Amino acid sequence: MDYQTLHEVINDLDDIITIEGVYRLMEKYQAKLEAVEEDMVREFGQETDWENEEVKHLFEMDDGA
Repeated sequence: MDYQTLHEVINDLDDIITIEGVYRLMEKYQAKLEAVEEDMVREFGQETDWENEEVKHLFEMDDGA
């Protein structure tokens, strides 16, 4: 675990002293989760486009010309 991550964990633990802190922490990590999910969807979309170009010739119909 790097220093910045450890520092964030310590700050987060300080925040959960109250029930309001727990809710704020849950919202914080939910927002991070959503951001990661959006990045994954965006990356998947880009990979899919690249993969489609890579194999597109396999699915093209030969019209005999």
